[in-house]
Amino acid sequence: MAKYSKDLLEEILKFVNEHGANYRDWYVGISKEPEKDLFKKHNVQKNGDLWMYDIATDLNNAKQVEERLVMMGFDGASMPSDPKAVAVYIYRKKGHTKEW
Repeated sequence: MAKYSKDLLEEILKFVNEHGANYRDWYVGISKEPEKDLFKKHNVQKNGDLWMYDIATDLNNAKQVEERLVMMGFDGASMPSDPKAVAVYIYRKKGHTKEW
């Protein structure tokens, strides 16, 4: 079920805080194909790396979450997005991941 920005932000922060809350070690992005971006674009390893994504109600809510996380210290490259890009993804950066 799609989530509003407040609920999605809480879910992401809970995940990060459970796995290491140094926000600068994490990357956030928005995508219409989050698994493709995570595993192909950013080279996140499906097994072994820390990552998650969830669906926002719309692009505006997704951007609100992304902007808030970047303000809190997450790495991220906010880019103009397709209105269908409503998935917010995060991953813990590693030596093999690719940040844009």
